Amino acid sequence: AGGVLDKVLLRLSEMIERDHETASNVQAAMRYPLITVGAMGAASFVLVMFVVPNFTSMYSRFQGQLPLPTKVLIASNYIIKHYWFIALPSMIGLGVLLKKYINTKQGRWQFDSLKLKLPVFGKLFTKVGMLRFATMLNVLNESGLPILKTLEIVSNTIGNVVLGREVELMRQSVADGRGIAGSILNSKAFPPLLAHMVAIGEKTGALSDMLNSVAEYYDLEIKSTVKNLTTLIEPIMTVVLGSVITGMALAIFLPMWNMMELFKSAAR
Repeated sequence: AGGVLDKVLLRLSEMIERDHETASNVQAAMRYPLITVGAMGAASFVLVMFVVPNFTSMYSRFQGQLPLPTKVLIASNYIIKHYWFIALPSMIGLGVLLKKYINTKQGRWQFDSLKLKLPVFGKLFTKVGMLRFATMLNVLNESGLPILKTLEIVSNTIGNVVLGREVELMRQSVADGRGIAGSILNSKAFPPLLAHMVAIGEKTGALSDMLNSVAEYYDLEIKSTVKNLTTLIEPIMTVVLGSVITGMALAIFLPMWNMMELFKSAAR
């Protein structure tokens, strides 16, 4: 569209290399949390299948009321033992349906919106979108393509339908006579820093240099975020694992405490 196919292909190759590098670094950073979650899942399975039933049979002799956490584990044990042939295909089918739903227009919107709101990862997805926005806007702007056509192309290539919708709203704002910077500033999804940098570029006639600076800034921010990803995830992992361990402990020890109370009552 802009008559700069060579430049676009060069930037596209850079974006693909950057995306691959980011994905590889994210996978490396997630290796330890995934191993931890896997170990916790295996421990939970052993607890549900082999430990809880023994406590249940022992506790049932005293005809006591089981606490809710224990009931949940007992129900899980019953479903796994007697209905695994229904539960397993149901989970697989649910995953397939979810994938198909995400590929729909509404599903893609909800999925991309969720990605931007995720703890830790939401900021990373936003920074990747800002990097693509600045890169593609700069390439097309340098080609001399009309700004409305430029924003239309950028909205379709930013890689997130929510951010793409924001770019489309910018395009409509620019069509109404507002500048690019003012349109960006009115967007809730785009950070004010980007708007101020573009405003400086528009006023000084150095928009290309400003967009290059923005792209370099977000490139460094993405690398920094990915580098510290494990550290950022640790508090979330601590809360999740702590909650799981607390639930398991309550499921095991609450019946035992109740048994002690029953023993005391019987002794009296």
